[in-house]
Amino acid sequence: MDEQNAMTKAEEILAAYGKALFESRVAYADALLDEHMPDPPFYARPVRKKISRKRMMKRALILVAVLILILGTMAVSVDAVRLKVFNYVFQEHPGHTKLIPSDIEEPEVRNMPDFQLGYVPEGYEMVNYDRDHSTLWVDYDNGKGQYIHFSVDYAADASFSIDNDTFVREETRVGEYQAWYFYDEMGGLIIWQMDEYLLTVDGGVGRDEIMKIAESVVKK
Repeated sequence: MDEQNAMTKAEEILAAYGKALFESRVAYADALLDEHMPDPPFYARPVRKKISRKRMMKRALILVAVLILILGTMAVSVDAVRLKVFNYVFQEHPGHTKLIPSDIEEPEVRNMPDFQLGYVPEGYEMVNYDRDHSTLWVDYDNGKGQYIHFSVDYAADASFSIDNDTFVREETRVGEYQAWYFYDEMGGLIIWQMDEYLLTVDGGVGRDEIMKIAESVVKK
């Protein structure tokens, strides 16, 4: 069949299809207008069952409760995902607790950045600052025999031993990082891991001050 005959045949088929479609639409319109003929199935209005107002309110309250539960679970899950964990193992021994690094990669190159405290309690002044390629140690003193120490180490290198006869241990957080706070009647210490670094703040100040100092740490 040549191209001209093919085009002619296609036009005839389309014309026949259009005519049939037009006739069916006319029949459909006539059926809708004829009161003696039932409505086509896809036009008929669905039968609505009556539901009591009390039952509707109960359903609404259940839906609201489920929505609140889902949103609350999502918020907790998101917060848990955001929290960066403290990759240390606690080994309990008589008289002390040892903190040992776990699953922390050794840095290829050690070059300790400059970490600074954005907040120090009133009356305290820096009396010592030491930093080399792998550690940072800063001391503050208020002239009354009270101190604050701030230290940073590479987490893969550092392990700690803390007296568990007097210190109470409490889990907390510093920003997005999981942290541990140790305290007794003399003062406290907070320790947390910031990526590849392990940071500590300790001194003879209360929990609120220790937390405020820790939250103010800035990596330069």
